[in-house]
Amino acid sequence: MRIYSKTPAAALLAAGLLLGVAGCAPTPATRIATAGVQLDVPAAAALTLPRHDAIGTTAYGVYLLANGELRGIDPHGGSTKWTVRKSDSVPEAGGITSIDARRTLLVKWRNQPGMVAYSAETGTELWSTTADTWSETTLRDGRFVRNDPGTGAERWTIELTALGCADPALDPPTTIDPELLHHMAAPAAYAETAVTTYRCRTAPYSSEWMVGALDSATGAKLWDERVRGSMHLFGHQPGNLLRYGASGAMKTVDALTGRALLTDSFTDDLQRDLLPDGSVLAANTYRSTVEKFLRVEDADGGIRWTVPLTDENEKITVWDGHGIGNTVLAMMTELHGTAGWLLAFDMRTGARTVVAGPGPTARGEHPLLELGVLDTSSPSVTAPWGVLISGAYGDLMTIPVK
Repeated sequence: MRIYSKTPAAALLAAGLLLGVAGCAPTPATRIATAGVQLDVPAAAALTLPRHDAIGTTAYGVYLLANGELRGIDPHGGSTKWTVRKSDSVPEAGGITSIDARRTLLVKWRNQPGMVAYSAETGTELWSTTADTWSETTLRDGRFVRNDPGTGAERWTIELTALGCADPALDPPTTIDPELLHHMAAPAAYAETAVTTYRCRTAPYSSEWMVGALDSATGAKLWDERVRGSMHLFGHQPGNLLRYGASGAMKTVDALTGRALLTDSFTDDLQRDLLPDGSVLAANTYRSTVEKFLRVEDADGGIRWTVPLTDENEKITVWDGHGIGNTVLAMMTELHGTAGWLLAFDMRTGARTVVAGPGPTARGEHPLLELGVLDTSSPSVTAPWGVLISGAYGDLMTIPVK
């Protein structure tokens, strides 16, 4: 791995060791300097909102499309903070996108060309474009382009070949099958506030990849690494973490520096996710032939706690714990029924709280909130202010931060 520069933001991260790996055993995790979102689980509350055509989270709360207008909603009480309306058009229900770490909403208005960007905090119009699509990163004429979400203008571009990527004219992208992610072949860049990461093949039809990061403000290269094998995972996690894997070898790195924080195997039936305190959330949810469990492994390799994910009465599906510093959220359903409950596991002890559900569980646990059957296909969405959770029958609830 080559490191090209060190940004001031990178210097804020705690110092850590570059850890190697032998065989398939995971390395201990390096502590990282972020506490994650600290949820106040006992303060979970129902959120009552008017009938709407679209809903989503922002960095400041919730947005709604209702009665032909776009609204910014206080997530802790449901009051309207701002409204955007046009006399001659309405926002398209599928035409609202959050960008810039959900600080900006990009809206397509019905029967009007282009898109308009609004502050998700105040509803103020920021900029507009006549284009029908807009993204923070794109691939154009053999270059990665980084656009400015604050103005809509192009911020910087860089040639793929300057990053060690194959010339895209000689290496056309293959079809990406969403069920077989290891078929990824098209060059791609992913924008975060501080860092823009990328992946590309180093030669036409090659099994060698270049993975790296650029400064989001300037386009300066921060680090890169050559990776061999079929690329089957490449994605950001909160706290400027990047997780990628090729041919079964998985790695979580500090996206600002490329420093390895966790290395493990994709083939050992365990999904391991680095948590903000340097511990690891591990769950074996892949095979149906093994006893499923959830556990937290401390940074020194010890096991902090373990809980089973199935028993004679219930089955538990773990939602992402990324970015949540004190809680693991999960969905529990009856093994031979349809009722569902939202659970919160304490990251320190593994103790569970039944946050919401239709009534008592088979163990006799009473939920903090009695809501309709929760929808297992609608996981929580974590934001700086807390978590928004959707139920199966339009029920909504929030868990605020402490």
